[in-house]
Amino acid sequence: MSGVESPRGIELAVRTGYALPLGSLVANTSLDAVATGVFPVWFDAGYRFPHVFLGAYAQYGWGFMAQGPAAGSTYIANGGIPVTASKCGSLGQTCSGFDVKYGLEVQYHFASERRFDPWVGYGIGMETLNVNAHGNAFSRSDFPQTSSTISFTAWSPAVVQIGVDYKLAHLGVGPFVMLDVSRFLSVSLSDSAVSSTETIRNGAAHEWLTLGLRGYFDIGFGQR
Repeated sequence: MSGVESPRGIELAVRTGYALPLGSLVANTSLDAVATGVFPVWFDAGYRFPHVFLGAYAQYGWGFMAQGPAAGSTYIANGGIPVTASKCGSLGQTCSGFDVKYGLEVQYHFASERRFDPWVGYGIGMETLNVNAHGNAFSRSDFPQTSSTISFTAWSPAVVQIGVDYKLAHLGVGPFVMLDVSRFLSVSLSDSAVSSTETIRNGAAHEWLTLGLRGYFDIGFGQR
């Protein structure tokens, strides 16, 4: 297996793939009752030593949201928001959403001097899941348009990553698998009549399992 220069310097990376929801939004409500998946664009930026990367990450993910009553009053009530408030899908509106993450991470690369470089990573950070409901109540054109936004904020104490890079000079690409474990701490509701934020009383762990592809670029100088 031919060798390449071991990187040292600023490293930038971008990832994409598909994130599967696991676990619970809150107690007694699974995460996939609200979001069936996320299409993420994930950015890494930091400093790469030959075997260690230290940096930060940020993600914006387009959500595939559950539609209909399953995405309605149950999780709002458990989160502490009154069930009389507007709810995603429960009145026949269309649901959309996005998932934002950011935090710090470290990666260890086992073969930085080789073409194929397996690596593992660990991160911590925060997550915000936004759920938007919009449209005519009960899907009836003679009813007024309604719009509401529900935002769930979570702490992510464990973002576990594993992957392998195929390296070409200062560029590389390869598959990765990531599991981030989080717990929603608070929920905010905003619509034309209500704006409130509550601590989630019945919290539970949830996970996102992401399968995807990562590409990176090293800005700096190499070291054999």
